Amino acid sequence: MKGFTLIEIMLVIAIVLTVGFLSSAYPLRLISRMAMRNSSDEVRGMLWKAQSYAMSGRQHSAWGVHYENSIVAVFKGNDYNNRNQSFDEKISIDERVSIAGFPDAIFVVPDGRPQAPISNITFTCDDLTDTLSLNAEGVIE
Repeated sequence: MKGFTLIEIMLVIAIVLTVGFLSSAYPLRLISRMAMRNSSDEVRGMLWKAQSYAMSGRQHSAWGVHYENSIVAVFKGNDYNNRNQSFDEKISIDERVSIAGFPDAIFVVPDGRPQAPISNITFTCDDLTDTLSLNAEGVIE
């Protein structure tokens, strides 16, 4: 009599389930990594934008970047709370990504240097972290 025994069938099912379980963890980690990288790139882009606005003397004003509740905003002025809201440019970042160590970054006219350097802006998504910093010369690293 030809066929499969119960042990052989259970072994094949166990192998398939194990491979399926292990392979499902990789895409989830990849999605988290992409969300974190996209958020980091978005913040970096907003910092560059505010810096270039200050360097070009746009509206004869300093420009800054503010983060709050998954929203990153470029704003005109020396202070987010006293800004002219009609110049705000806002983007949303992935809500799964948390950002720490990000006080407002203000860039002054005409050299585009920050009023204060930021040593560590930390992006966290699940168990992954990434950092960037803004030095006293205005270089985003």
